[in-house]
Amino acid sequence: MKNIKRILFLILVVFSFHELAISQDISNGNRLEGLLRDSITGKPVQYANLGIRNSLIGTVSDLEGYFSLNIPDSLNNNALTISCIGFKELNIPVSDLKPGARNFIEMQPEIYELSETRISRTHLKQKIRGLKSRNKKMVVGINGKNLGSEAGSPIKLRNRETILRSFHFNIIYNVPDSAIFRLKVYDLSSDSIGLNLLSENIIFKIENDDLGEYVIDLLPYNITINQDIFVAVELLGLYPIESIGKTWYSDRINVSIGPDLSRGGIFVKKAGFSKWEKIANNYSFGFWFTTLE
Repeated sequence: MKNIKRILFLILVVFSFHELAISQDISNGNRLEGLLRDSITGKPVQYANLGIRNSLIGTVSDLEGYFSLNIPDSLNNNALTISCIGFKELNIPVSDLKPGARNFIEMQPEIYELSETRISRTHLKQKIRGLKSRNKKMVVGINGKNLGSEAGSPIKLRNRETILRSFHFNIIYNVPDSAIFRLKVYDLSSDSIGLNLLSENIIFKIENDDLGEYVIDLLPYNITINQDIFVAVELLGLYPIESIGKTWYSDRINVSIGPDLSRGGIFVKKAGFSKWEKIANNYSFGFWFTTLE
């Protein structure tokens, strides 16, 4: 029981302490803001990740392509990295951007050559892969306003061609008015968290009255995997209920976790371009897929 409480405490600290650390560092820094646009269509580039690599500085563009980011003076010699599915990654020297002004940044679309994966077997069976958990006593809280932060766990798929039919997790406690997340599926073939395997964004919104099992239909995305994966959810927006008073109470969503004998672990990434940190062994998030194999 002490270990379970410690896991809950660690994850709440990870997602809360990040804001404090940044607020202390940016007292001697600059505020950058701007608009991201498709260089061909002129449309906003939504939900792009922006940040300084290997640091806690990061954010996500909104529906209008707008972003706002505080850069401490100590990182002025670094580059601002901007990435988004469907566009070529940008690395812009921070010194080339104008603080206090709205920077207009164009991103070039990138055409993906998708390899066709065929399932030769005709009689597919539905399976459960991952940790199916509805435990109300073993939970972790996702909270804070750190856009671009992620949390996830490995899932074994036994290296066979597998269609991801749906993604599931269990919501135990839900206070925010609404929250927006992005589902990510990473390569785990070399026992380390690699590149995102998805060719398009999978965005989902959790409303205040969403409790119990939450399901995302993945069939429209035609996702076929033949390797072990790491699955994560990324925070894109969280809108707390102001009347509750204390933010710590007004922006929490608790999801189930459970024991994981495969020692998959619980991992977090505090900003879009920071490093993954393993904060718990022998437990995993209650994330699972229904698959066709």
